[in-house]
Amino acid sequence: MNQDDHTEQLPASPEGSIIEPPKLIVPFEDPNKEFFTGLFETMRMVIFEPTRFFRDYKMDGAIGRPLLFAVMIGWTAAIASARWGNVVNRSIFGYLQQHMPDLEGVDWERLISGGSSMDFVFTLILAPVFIVFGLFIMAGIYHLFLMIAKGANKNFETTFNVVAYGMVTHLAEFLPFCGSLIATIYGLVLAIIGLTEAHKTDTGKAAFAVLAPVVLCCFCVLMIIMMVGATGFMTMFNKSLR
Repeated sequence: MNQDDHTEQLPASPEGSIIEPPKLIVPFEDPNKEFFTGLFETMRMVIFEPTRFFRDYKMDGAIGRPLLFAVMIGWTAAIASARWGNVVNRSIFGYLQQHMPDLEGVDWERLISGGSSMDFVFTLILAPVFIVFGLFIMAGIYHLFLMIAKGANKNFETTFNVVAYGMVTHLAEFLPFCGSLIATIYGLVLAIIGLTEAHKTDTGKAAFAVLAPVVLCCFCVLMIIMMVGATGFMTMFNKSLR
């Protein structure tokens, strides 16, 4: 098979400059690979060889296939998370029903079955929509902060594809209890690695692009909590003076 089918040929560099090797085609985007073969190979590489994957594979192409990859992974993970949520809800409400069966006004059967079913249906229908919107928002935020740090050496599509393939970390949702935490932490690590390698920028600039929005969001939440707490305290203080 011709090597051109699997690599992107770059224009020749001027004499004396470093010639960047041709980028490889992501297995999931390779038309010569079977769908699921490319899918599982890409998943394996992103999880276990992220530096090589984001460094050697083309990230600045079309977003169609990466978007499909992210929706498939994210939807599967959302269903798994909803299922684990159902198990936890059933366990909690079952325990409460067993120890407080005569609690007035509580329909235990409805709490155990109804809410869980509705959550699962909600996930099935709306999860893909939220995943798509979330990808564009997250990629936009990362790219904006990367531009602020002067580390955006490639286009927005590069950032989007890094975020899209980074969705593979959400497979950790299949793990009970700690799955979401693992997915979040490793997702941030993959985003930093991906932006560093795909944009050919410094790790510090990539870390700023990924972590600064998190810190800013936490700061805003903290300020809101403090404002609400201060408002509540002043209300109680004024009542005590009357």
